[in-house]
Amino acid sequence: AHEQEATVDKAIWHRTKSVDGVDREPQTDEAILKKLLEDHHRWTGSQRARDILDHWAESRAKFVKVFPNE
Repeated sequence: AHEQEATVDKAIWHRTKSVDGVDREPQTDEAILKKLLEDHHRWTGSQRARDILDHWAESRAKFVKVFPNE
């Protein structure tokens, strides 16, 4: 989070929506990713998701953000 806060303008951070469709405050990529994994584990019981979350400090470095470069 600190790295993203220091290098990326908060105006272009991702905004997610709540269940009722209301925009939430902008979040860091890491916060969004972790929430997706937590939800996936809760909804599916995925042991792999649980392992990633249990070892978050090591696991987070293995994710790569991919986006088109136009």
